[in-house]
Amino acid sequence: MKNIILNLALLILPCLSSGSQFKQCKFFIFKGHTYIETSVQGCETPVIFLFDLGTDHVSITNRLATEISHTISDSVTIKMGSIVVTSPFSFDDKARKSDSLYRLRMGALLDGKIFGGLVGNVVFNHDYIVLDFSSQILYREVGDYESISRHAPFPNEQWVPFVYDSRQIFVSCGSGDSTIGYFHIDNGIPDHNIINYDVAVKSGFKGLKNLPNRSGKLVSDTFYNNEGIPTHIRSGIKIVTNHDSLASSNHFHIGQIDVGLQFFKTIDTDFNQDIFMESNLYPIVGSIAYNTLKGRQLHIDFRNSRLALTDID
Repeated sequence: MKNIILNLALLILPCLSSGSQFKQCKFFIFKGHTYIETSVQGCETPVIFLFDLGTDHVSITNRLATEISHTISDSVTIKMGSIVVTSPFSFDDKARKSDSLYRLRMGALLDGKIFGGLVGNVVFNHDYIVLDFSSQILYREVGDYESISRHAPFPNEQWVPFVYDSRQIFVSCGSGDSTIGYFHIDNGIPDHNIINYDVAVKSGFKGLKNLPNRSGKLVSDTFYNNEGIPTHIRSGIKIVTNHDSLASSNHFHIGQIDVGLQFFKTIDTDFNQDIFMESNLYPIVGSIAYNTLKGRQLHIDFRNSRLALTDID
C-alpha cells in the first residue's frame, strides 16, 4: 500500500506544477519553521513571513506596517509566488516592535529583507492547498473547486476527516490498534510532536520517564466576547511542567494513515479546555509537529474537511 501511495504522490507532483488550476510558491525551512519570501503591496523590499498552520490569524510587524503606512483598519495584500492573498491583520505584541529578534535568529537569511510577520491557516481556510515538504512548494487551487474535489488525487480511503474548530485543524490519531484522541496539526512546532503525559502512559508509549510534576502552570492568551465569555485561545496552550519527557510510538497513525515510528514531547495539560466550544470536541491530547510532516506531501481540503499525507522520501 505504501508503494501505491508513493506512486500516486509522484504522479501528482507534475500535475500540480503544470496544471492551470493551481497557483504556487516556494517556501524554505529554517530551524524547523516554514518561511515564505513574499512581496507586499506598498513595500519595495522583499518580505519574509512565517507560515504556520497552527495559527488562527495574520500578524505583521510594526516595521512592515510603517513601511506600507498601514493601520489596523486596513488589509494587507501579500504576493507569495503566483499566490496572492488579501487579509485583515493584527500587529505583533508590544514586545516585538521591530524585527530585530528575528534578525538575531535568522542572520544572513534576512539580509536586505524585512521580517514581515506571521501568516496563519485562515488565509486558505476555504481552499484546497498542498504543502509539499519534499520539494518545498505550496500549491493553492484557484479553479473549479467542485471539479477538483471530484477528481481528488487519492481514493476515499486515503483521506482523513478533520474538525476545523476555533480556526484550527484537529484530527483523530492513534497508536497501534488503539485510538488515542484528537491532535492539532501544527507545522509551527519545529521539533517533536506533543502529547499529554498521562495519555502517553496509558497508550503504552516507550521511553517515558516517571517524573514528578510540581508546577503545572497554564499560560494562555484568552479572547472574550462582549459578554465576557471566553471564545478561543490563540496560539494553543503552553505549560510549565516537570513532565517534559521524550516518548515514542512505533506505529502512530493519523486517521488511518500509518506514519510509523514517531517521537513526542510530553506535557501535563489535558488540552480539554473550553477553547473548543464550537464542536465540543474532546479529548484534545496533543499536536502533530513539523518533524512528522517533513519529507511528505500534505493535502488539506478545507471545504470537505479532510486531509491526506503521502510519503515522498
